[in-house]
Amino acid sequence: MGVNGKMMSISYKYFKILLIFIVLLLASCSSKQSKPNLDKKSISLTIGYQTPTAQTWGATIIKNQKIFEKKLLEMYPDAEIEIQWFNSSSGVPLVNAMSSGKVQIAFLGDMPALLAGAKSVELEQLDAKIVAIDGKGKNGMNQSIIAPIDGINDISQLKGKEVSVPYGSSAHKMLLQTLKSNNLLNKVTIIDQSVAVGLENVNTGKIAAHATWEPYPTMAIKQGKAKILFKGEDTKVDYLSAVVVNKKWVDEENEEILITFLESLNEAHKLIFNKPDKAAEIFHIETGYDKEITKELVKSIRFDSAIYHKDLKTFEGSIKFLIEVGVIDKEYNIKDLIDDSYLRKAVEKNGSKYLTEEEYKGEHWIEDKIY
Repeated sequence: MGVNGKMMSISYKYFKILLIFIVLLLASCSSKQSKPNLDKKSISLTIGYQTPTAQTWGATIIKNQKIFEKKLLEMYPDAEIEIQWFNSSSGVPLVNAMSSGKVQIAFLGDMPALLAGAKSVELEQLDAKIVAIDGKGKNGMNQSIIAPIDGINDISQLKGKEVSVPYGSSAHKMLLQTLKSNNLLNKVTIIDQSVAVGLENVNTGKIAAHATWEPYPTMAIKQGKAKILFKGEDTKVDYLSAVVVNKKWVDEENEEILITFLESLNEAHKLIFNKPDKAAEIFHIETGYDKEITKELVKSIRFDSAIYHKDLKTFEGSIKFLIEVGVIDKEYNIKDLIDDSYLRKAVEKNGSKYLTEEEYKGEHWIEDKIY
């Protein structure tokens, strides 16, 4: 073999070595991308929730049973894990805390969740996503217009009177729908009042009615201070909650933590469904509301993470409402706010199957299919 032949042989040998090295490097990179980072030394995050909003009480099951912490310890046995729970009196402070990076996951009512979507358009540091639902009220269940026990007895008697409601809330939307369907929209004075003030005014007879959400109507009735004037389910518009995350946090190598959290949420929902008495006891312990109240709400609230197509339509209607009352400036695409891909991964990771396309697009939630 000549000199040129030897050089070609050596070059070919080095080429094969280089080729093998590149293949191994690409395989290593692919492996790192497909596997979660299990070498975390510490995990610290804050979860916001609201005991004054019964449809977000799924959070209290996870907190009380330490479901999330236990799952994280299985995944990261050597990591320092610190999960803080922030109990807020309402949803807007949680949206603000998420915007400033103080809260990573939040259990919100529908309107604060949609407000977070609007803020994401404005704020560079916030990319809010609804990744699951917690509690659901079929046709508007778990909201009511209540009146003093010795006050008016029919919705038609509201004409010329004052009704209070937290402005821009789901109860406000329900109230407007009710007034419109009863030809009272411009014949009633609506006053912006917090739930606490509204309930006090109902209890003392200072106002004709107050629109609110659970657990307050049930609590006021159990105390013998109020009666139901109008039930939210009569509007035939679902009442939803939402589990919201800041995707910017998720993208900081926290996707697997979010998926694990959603596994925990699904486990909490299964506990509520299969062991309602235990769930009512936990709700009682974590929220301080009487067990008589929590037992009622275990029955009336559907705790289910799944996001159906019909839920997107409900959220779209609520965006229009928020624009109508001036809470947000302009409409945005609800699909930019919804991301159920993490929930789907959580369901699959647990060996289950998510909604079929037919189920997802159906007109009704699947009765016994709870995530």
